[in-house]
Amino acid sequence: CLVMLGYAVFESPTFIVGWIIFGIFIILTFLFSYSIIRYYTDEHERHPLTTSTAVISLSLTLLCVQLIPIDILNTSIILDPQTGQIDLDYEIRRETIESVYHILYLGLLVCGFFFIPFAYFYYEADFDNISFLSKILSALKYTALFVIIITIVFFCGLFFEMHSALINEDGLILGPSAFDIATVFSVGCIACVGILAWWTYTAYGMVNLPFDLMFSSPSNHFEINETQTRIRLLKNRIRALQSKQSLIGRGLSRRDKYDLEKAQNEVGRLEKRAPESEEKVPFHFKVIECIHPIIRVFGFIVLLSVILIITAIVSTSLDMALHSKCHLQCGWEIDHRTFWNPIDEVLFTVHNKNLHSLDYFIIGFLLVTIILCSLAGMLKLGVRFAILQLYKLQPRGSAPQGLLLAVFHLMFIVMVVNVELLTFAPQYVTFGAQTITNNGTTTLCRLENSSETGTNCRMTQISTMLHQITKVPFFGVLFFLGNWIFVALIVFFSVLKFLTRNKEDEETELEEESQGLL
Repeated sequence: CLVMLGYAVFESPTFIVGWIIFGIFIILTFLFSYSIIRYYTDEHERHPLTTSTAVISLSLTLLCVQLIPIDILNTSIILDPQTGQIDLDYEIRRETIESVYHILYLGLLVCGFFFIPFAYFYYEADFDNISFLSKILSALKYTALFVIIITIVFFCGLFFEMHSALINEDGLILGPSAFDIATVFSVGCIACVGILAWWTYTAYGMVNLPFDLMFSSPSNHFEINETQTRIRLLKNRIRALQSKQSLIGRGLSRRDKYDLEKAQNEVGRLEKRAPESEEKVPFHFKVIECIHPIIRVFGFIVLLSVILIITAIVSTSLDMALHSKCHLQCGWEIDHRTFWNPIDEVLFTVHNKNLHSLDYFIIGFLLVTIILCSLAGMLKLGVRFAILQLYKLQPRGSAPQGLLLAVFHLMFIVMVVNVELLTFAPQYVTFGAQTITNNGTTTLCRLENSSETGTNCRMTQISTMLHQITKVPFFGVLFFLGNWIFVALIVFFSVLKFLTRNKEDEETELEEESQGLL
């Protein structure tokens, strides 16, 4: 944040400055991803393959969104300030950005449908008493199914006709190539699947995370009881494994031995850090209490961000429903924004003030808010397939397989976020701060202006791809209706949160006791 605010002091950041900030964000994104994965991974089950795969996949997912301000900056500085004509370097920069988009999206497809499944099944085979080559062959055998699926989707995209306009000779709107169509079609399909995770994890997390941060009351007594409860549950697990060994009359399996050793090590670690009474409180417990007011303030900021996001979704969805000229045929696309959109207004003001580096802070913070809300939903609901809970996530106690699936879900969610950017901030994402002057009157660019000869309105690369997705009837209808379903689920989860707020503590205690019995 300090770096971004430092660049904001400059009156007119150049395109090179934008790339420098993006490079800094690449480093920060990898550090952020590594810290998240390391924090939630069980330290006794860490594996280099699963950790590196999760970190790289999560980082690529986040960078897909962080590239968007660079794209918008390139579109916003299209005119040469000295000549007033289109900058000669614009097309070179545009092609560079387009190439980076394709690299990131293809990287996501490779990570999501090859490396993540391969790491998952390789780790599963790691407990079998087989050779290294056999583990690789076993993992490749199951990974082949995912490769076949994404290959079919990609080749379907090659023969799929996108409903997008062609660009004229002046380069106003560029007609998509077969490779572009296949990439965009694949991203659209991923986003269509990811909308299920968007409806569940993200909607549930947006309701729970702000209130959990604002109204939680950590204390020394609470932390001590939590640690002692964890120790009791682990000791119950140890006794269950030892009883199993005595009942079967022979040695435990390799997996059970591993679980027994892991539980014993965890008990030893927790007993060292857990005080016997509140008079002997560890330092980290005191730190948590000291920063708790800051956590409350952060929870309030997250709540405001969630309100902004929901307001923007409702505003744009109503605008599309009332002012779209083609409705179902083009996925309720609108030529220009009519209703007030809070995120759009803030970002447009930032551009007008030549504070381009603040785009990273606003977009980045909204992204982190969505990621944290999605993660909070996963922590509450667990990593699920349909209604079946596969893994439960908890700090320093999550299985690597569960984290890989969580990153897989987040990858799909962020693909939905990319499409939803046209809902969050339609004008900013499409044209940035571009305007046109007609008869002395300055107005914002519209979609119809981008195809008119003599105007300087240029669509960003991300908006060109997103409009290709949403203009396809199936994709457009799904995301339009999906926005209303998302808002309805937010309302439903909010009512549910209000009605069950007094029962959550009781349910948590019952869950802990049931885990101890198991």
